[in-house]
Amino acid sequence: MKRILLSWSSGKDSAWALHLLRRQARYEIAGLLTTFNETFDRVAMHAVRRQLVERQAAAAGIPLRAVGLPWPCSNEQYEQIMADVCSRAVAEGIEGVAFGDLFLQDVRDYREKQLRGTGLEPIFPVWGLPTGALAREMIASGLKAKLTCVDTTKLDASFAGREFDEALLADLPADADPCGERGEFHSFVYAGPMLDRPLSVAVGEMLLRDGFAFADVLSIGLIETLREILAREGPRRDQAQRVAEAIRSSGPYRWVGLYDVDGERGFVSNIAWSGPSAPAYPSFAVTQGLTSRAIASKMTVNVGNVSDDADYLTALGTTQSEIIVPVLDSWGEIVIGTIDVESERRHAFDRFARQSLEACAAELRPWWMHHRT
Repeated sequence: MKRILLSWSSGKDSAWALHLLRRQARYEIAGLLTTFNETFDRVAMHAVRRQLVERQAAAAGIPLRAVGLPWPCSNEQYEQIMADVCSRAVAEGIEGVAFGDLFLQDVRDYREKQLRGTGLEPIFPVWGLPTGALAREMIASGLKAKLTCVDTTKLDASFAGREFDEALLADLPADADPCGERGEFHSFVYAGPMLDRPLSVAVGEMLLRDGFAFADVLSIGLIETLREILAREGPRRDQAQRVAEAIRSSGPYRWVGLYDVDGERGFVSNIAWSGPSAPAYPSFAVTQGLTSRAIASKMTVNVGNVSDDADYLTALGTTQSEIIVPVLDSWGEIVIGTIDVESERRHAFDRFARQSLEACAAELRPWWMHHRT
C-alpha cells in the first residue's frame, strides 16, 4: 500500500478526494497537507480558521500537516517552502500527494511540474468527473459545506455563508461551475461520509475585501460539549476536570486551568487543569499575576507575548501567550472564578478565541454559582 499525503483545503473537492481514495486499497493516507497564512492563522483563500481545520482532521481520523506561509508570500517563497515539505515527506517514506483538482489543466500541469523529480507521485482522484453530476452526488451523499469565500466578479456577495445544497446550485448563474472550480467560490465541509462525526458550526461575520466576500465560519461545538458535561451529575471536581479538557481540545492550547476566586480570603485556587503538568501555582493571592488584572477589572486579560508582561507568573517555560477570562456572579458584581488558557504560540487568542472562551465563562456561571451556595 502506497503512503500518500492529501492536499487539504478543508473544502468539498479535497474532502471528496478523500472519500474516493478511501474506497481504494492502493493508498494509505498518512496526512492532510494544509497551508495556513501565518498572519491570520487561516487556510489560504478559503479563509477557514485553523481550529476548525484541526477539528475537521480529527473527525476524518487523519493527522493534519500544517504548513505556515508568510504574508505576503511570493511565489518563490511558496515554492521553496513546499519543496522543503516534499523533501521531509520523502524522508518519512511518503510516495505521493493527492489533489482535489477537477478540470483546470494549467493547475494540474503546475502541480506535476512541482513534484517532478521529488520522488512523489501526483495523484488526481476526482479529475475529469462532470462537475454538475459530481456536485449533486456530493449533496446526495450527505456532504454538508458552507461557502467561505466568493469571488464577487463572478457571484453576488450574498452567496458567501450559504449552504452548498440543491438550492444553491439552482441559484448559480448559468456560466458558473457547479463545483466552483474556476474560483467562483470556496467551501468548508462540516459533515459527510469522509468524517466520522459532524462538526457544529455557524456563520459569523461577513467581510468584503479585494473583490472577495468572506464568511467567517465559527465552531459552536464547545458550548454544546460543556452543556453535556454539566448536565451529568457527579462530583464538582470531576465535572471541572472534564470542562478543562474540553476547552483545551477546542483549540491549539497547551494548558487550561479553572480557578475559584475567594475575594473575602483573598486567594485564587485551582480546581481543575488539563495540560502537560500540574499548575505551578495551585493557590495564590488575588493580587498576583495576570489574574489580578482580570479580577480587578472584571474583564478578560489577553496577553499575546507573556515575556513582555511583568505580571506574568512563569509556569510553563514554553508558554508564549495567555488569556484569563473572569467568571462573574449572577449580578456581574464580583469575580467568582477564572478560566486560564495558555498557548505555545504568540498572539494565539484572536477575537474568535476570546469570544469563544467568554461564551464558556457565561455558560459556566450558573454552575459556579450553584457550588458557591
